[in-house]
Amino acid sequence: MELINDTLWAVMIFTAIFL
Repeated sequence: MELINDTLWAVMIFTAIFL
């Protein structure tokens, strides 16, 4: 579950920076 949470955070941060 922790891995999924970290992955979601990584995706959201990457998206925020990319956009």
